[in-house]
Amino acid sequence: MQSLSQFLDQMPKPMLREMHAKAYEKKGLIHNALILSEVEQFFSGIPRAQTFFLSLEPWQQLCLSAIYNSRNRGLETHEIRLLVTAEHRKKLDAFLLEAVRNLYLYREKNPGRTSFVYHGFLDFMGIFQVEMHPYEAASSHWFHYEMLEWHICLVLSFAKLGKLRVNNSRALHRRSLTICEDAFTHSRNVSPEAAADEILLIFHFLLSKEWLLQKESLLVPSASAFTFLNRNGFRLRTEFLKWWIDERFSGDKTSLFHFFRQMKEPVRASGAARLFWPLDPVTRLQESGQTVFWSGTSRVLRELWLMGYLDFAVAQHRIQGVRLTELGRELLTESVEIPKVAPPSALPNFEMILPASSPPRLLFLTACLAEVKSDEPFLRFVLERSVYLRGLQSGFSEEDVDHFMNWNHLPENVVATLSEWASSYFDAKLSTVRLLKISKPEVRKSLSRFDHFMECVIEEIPSYGFILRPEKEMAARELLKHYGLEPGIQETEELAVPLDAKQCNKDFILPLPPSGEVDYAFRMDSDTEDFSQMLGTTKYGRDFCKLETSDLFKVLRYAQMMGSPLVARVRSPEHPKKEKQEIQFNVKSIHLSKNPYHVIAESPSQEAFFPLYLDNIEEIKLLHS
Repeated sequence: MQSLSQFLDQMPKPMLREMHAKAYEKKGLIHNALILSEVEQFFSGIPRAQTFFLSLEPWQQLCLSAIYNSRNRGLETHEIRLLVTAEHRKKLDAFLLEAVRNLYLYREKNPGRTSFVYHGFLDFMGIFQVEMHPYEAASSHWFHYEMLEWHICLVLSFAKLGKLRVNNSRALHRRSLTICEDAFTHSRNVSPEAAADEILLIFHFLLSKEWLLQKESLLVPSASAFTFLNRNGFRLRTEFLKWWIDERFSGDKTSLFHFFRQMKEPVRASGAARLFWPLDPVTRLQESGQTVFWSGTSRVLRELWLMGYLDFAVAQHRIQGVRLTELGRELLTESVEIPKVAPPSALPNFEMILPASSPPRLLFLTACLAEVKSDEPFLRFVLERSVYLRGLQSGFSEEDVDHFMNWNHLPENVVATLSEWASSYFDAKLSTVRLLKISKPEVRKSLSRFDHFMECVIEEIPSYGFILRPEKEMAARELLKHYGLEPGIQETEELAVPLDAKQCNKDFILPLPPSGEVDYAFRMDSDTEDFSQMLGTTKYGRDFCKLETSDLFKVLRYAQMMGSPLVARVRSPEHPKKEKQEIQFNVKSIHLSKNPYHVIAESPSQEAFFPLYLDNIEEIKLLHS
């Protein structure tokens, strides 16, 4: 986005004179600096913009509001078409051009594409906003979700225990995905699809921060992940939020606050979906006042709920209302309240209860050493010998075990039993170690006094060298460079390497329209003028045509996305000689998982739903292209 002043500074001088004449209805010899000043003064007037917005039809207000809510992203022409019904689509291009000519919008043209990208001016932010309808149902169940930190620790524990793998394309293995989905059960109260979105969000964070690395086919936690949890675990939420704002808003926190200010009071779910839609414009908006499903909302809105900054009012997997949580209000006002965390509770029967808001290092350690039995705000764990030993074998020290017992305030009988289990592992240990031999005694002595280096060491071997911690080996190599030492790596050694987060989680990335040159011509684009005529000769046109199955799939998906009605000539399988029947319908849902392929069609006249099998469709056409 840019200001009107910046836009006018780059406008060609002849065009600037035309805008001046349009504003003041006079022409003559006027100094260029005076022209620029007067044009900016006229077109940046707030009362003029408010009067214009109030004079618009609802669908025009919706389009203008969406463009301004897209912030720096902007909206392409084909994305704006998703906002309007078929009857208004023909008027859309003319309306957008008129808004550009009157300097309520500006647009960019990319030479490689046929459509424009529309942006708003900073001068009019907060003016072109469709009213948000309050949500006032008193009996709704507000569902708060504050499990993200726990789930990050849980995913790291899965990696620590060797449960996460990548496939040949370096994406998360399907079995590993299933393990995580089965563990993330708390979000199913809102939608069965929520767990998959949260997994995508968490993995992109962990891979971007290089807290998960690839070692052969396994995903393993990095040393930096352990260091952060141990030293700065209390900042995990802050670290995650900073990363997320960088990903979704290019680091601009004010853009997030722009949306939060409009939801200080509970609002209808359809209004919240409309507010966030420009950030992820891939589906058609539902009508105002209706409830929405999880999949019908923007990914940004869903992620804010997963992060605990929004509450959803939910009934039968339908989202009815949205409101800011206390956490969201604190972020908006930039105030900090120290959270009150209930202490962990342990019972003599080897059960443990931990709040999901417990310190991350405690959550991670407990998830590795105990069996997780629930996914609720108060987590339940059970200590079992096989699980406990498996956790120790993943690489924990006796010091870690002592911390685990002290933090959880375990009963005496549980402490005695855990000590007995641990002794069977620590008293006799067979492992492959990394030996570092230092030939020079003075260097060896200096390293033994270097605290940062000794953090990477399990044990010092007199007159020889050191046994290195495997997870700290790379850090030790970096420290050795300061002593002029660079030990070689054996060819058979497999080191953990970072993964490209964008390559592994392509679905996480929200597509952005390409940037181009600002358009000052203010002419109707020939491509948009002749859009319908061009489609007329294709499968998306207004003429009946017989389509192959793959093309029929594409037309049905297009009609569902754009909300365009269809007319099909359908034969009856019971009476093949009977004359084909023409039916008009809208596509409600498409079912292509197994034969017979069919769609759930909606009759516009009877407002009824019926199945329409694709094998019975002889010819089809779009009623509105």
